[in-house]
Amino acid sequence: MDFFSWVQGVVKIVGASGNIAEVNLAGEQLVAVAQPATPPGKTPVKEGGIVVVTKKGGTDEFDYIIPNGETLTLQQLEFSGYLTVDSGNPLQTKCALKWQPNGNTTGEELVSVLYLQGTSEAVRNFPSTEVFVGDGTARLRLEIVNESKEHAEVFRLIRGFY
Repeated sequence: MDFFSWVQGVVKIVGASGNIAEVNLAGEQLVAVAQPATPPGKTPVKEGGIVVVTKKGGTDEFDYIIPNGETLTLQQLEFSGYLTVDSGNPLQTKCALKWQPNGNTTGEELVSVLYLQGTSEAVRNFPSTEVFVGDGTARLRLEIVNESKEHAEVFRLIRGFY
């Protein structure tokens, strides 16, 4: 028997076989990307989490420092958000991944950027094979900038291994 559920603007349809399809408010099917497997003998990295970013101009920065002598292979980058309705105006939150090889903004490189828009977004997965070498200060920064007039709840995560 098929059934469906409604969660923050996403309809989940579960078939008799257990397969799940998700459809957003615009009628677009959301495609899930499988979580990457960590190769044998490697240390998995799964860092990030959920934050609430304050009204227009509010920011949140999460830094992951790569241990000295380790090479982090980034496998997947995930962003999702719940943005409240703002008097009918489109809502937007900028989500960026930045590489800071010097442990600060000097020499910073933008690796990836995504804009979450609308009242609700499902997880957006970005498979990757980027490699970053750590020295105990070099870091990856997940940066969220709220461009909306209301608070935004955003999930951000990096997955990889070293």
